[in-house]
Amino acid sequence: MADWITRLTLIKRETAPPGGRGDCAVSAILTMDGSVLLIKRGYRSGDPWSRHWALPGGFWKEQDVSLLNTALREVLEEVGIGAEHLRLLGWLTPRSPRNRPELTVHPLVFLAMEKPPVRLA
Repeated sequence: MADWITRLTLIKRETAPPGGRGDCAVSAILTMDGSVLLIKRGYRSGDPWSRHWALPGGFWKEQDVSLLNTALREVLEEVGIGAEHLRLLGWLTPRSPRNRPELTVHPLVFLAMEKPPVRLA
């Protein structure tokens, strides 16, 4: 494993948080060469993050068993990368955006051993 990956301060969890109203999950997808997958959000009226660069992710939904499922669902929907291409390294500390303090964003860090094919939705 690349040395820089071992220096990440990640939270290891036995089970993923279940998620609920106001929870979001975003995925930092890293590759061995140090690349990070970012998306550029489209324009949507009323969306404070329209046209921003972002990590793939989104809101927890009732059908999601956990926030891990939320993250994997959103990655598949937004960039077409399936769970079989990703290895969960851990979680970063959840945070709330200043402009939407009622939301909690749960960042996950995944490793893709090689760059998976990306399909934009």
